[in-house]
Amino acid sequence: MHGLCGSGSEGRVNIYVAASSHEIPRAQKAMNALRKAGHTITSDWTETMLSASGPDDTLDRETLREVAEECMRGVQNAQLLLLLLPEGTSTGAWTELGIALAEDIFIVVAGTKKRSCFWALADDVYDTDDEAIASIIESGGQS
Repeated sequence: MHGLCGSGSEGRVNIYVAASSHEIPRAQKAMNALRKAGHTITSDWTETMLSASGPDDTLDRETLREVAEECMRGVQNAQLLLLLLPEGTSTGAWTELGIALAEDIFIVVAGTKKRSCFWALADDVYDTDDEAIASIIESGGQS
């Protein structure tokens, strides 16, 4: 485990929230709570997906490429990745977890649908989104 020493002024942290594109309200709830606590969300992919012409499995290659690049930059610019374990199937959230692991970003996992062994590499794990978000807020992003 590693902390977020030097995470910015007054415990503010740059955070990327990874979740299934089929669970946008869940991701938005997490992002809004973290913003309200003073943290910065590095990419609000939910807005991008809502403004697109449909779910990611219906979009053309160029649109998907733009979304993927935006998400990748969001993860790479984050100090902390909050992975909301998808309730259903998802590949994007797991890919974003892989990017965070490769970049040595602090990882917090929330949820009980642990469909991959890679969640076990997270720094902190919680059963619920609310527990994970509360821990991030209380610790100022430092665990």
